[in-house]
Amino acid sequence: VDNTDIDAQIENDNGEFGWLRFCPGDVVPEFVWQGPVDPVDLVPGAAARARARLPLPVPNMSPAPEIGSVVNLGLWFAVDDPGVATARASLGTAWAEVQGGFASVSIDPGDGSAPVTCSGLGTPYPAGSDNPDEGPCGHTYRQRTPDDQPHQMTYTITYDLTWTTSDGGSGSLGTFDRAVTFDYDIDEIQTVGTD
Repeated sequence: VDNTDIDAQIENDNGEFGWLRFCPGDVVPEFVWQGPVDPVDLVPGAAARARARLPLPVPNMSPAPEIGSVVNLGLWFAVDDPGVATARASLGTAWAEVQGGFASVSIDPGDGSAPVTCSGLGTPYPAGSDNPDEGPCGHTYRQRTPDDQPHQMTYTITYDLTWTTSDGGSGSLGTFDRAVTFDYDIDEIQTVGTD
C-alpha cells in the first residue's frame, strides 16, 4: 500500500476494507484488513458519539437562578431548544447514523416535592407580565431556604435516540438523559401592617 494517510481506507475485490492502524507503542503504522461490515455493527459507535453531543439543558426560567425567588411567588420553567444531535460511524461504504432529539424536560425543585414535567420545552415567563402565579410548567416554594443552604434544582432533558444504516435499516435506542444542577435560593419577605 502506497498511501500513508492514517485515515485512508481501501476496498479489495473480496469486499474487505483495509486501512493503516497506528497503536500506542508502534514505531510505524500497520496495514490491516477487515472483512465485510454489517452496518448495524456500527450503531454502537455512532450512538456513543451522539450521546456525547447531546446538549445539557439551558434553563429559561423566572425568576432566574442567579436571582432566586421568594416564598409564595410562582416560578415559570422552560428550556432553550437543544436542537438535534447527529453522529455517524462508517467503514468503507457502510455507515450507521444516530440522531438524538428532544423528548421532554423535567425539573426537580430540590425541596422534596415531585419533579415537574413540562409540556414541550415549557413556558417562558411572558415579557412585561406582573403575574405572581406559577406558570403552566412551574412551582411555588412555601418555605425559605436556610442561610447558605439553597435548594439544589435539577433540570433534566430526555432525548429520544434513533438509528439508521446505509442498507436501509432503522430503529430506536430508547432514551438518554442529560441534566444540570444548580443552587436556587428562596427568601421570605416580611410585611408589617400599621393602623
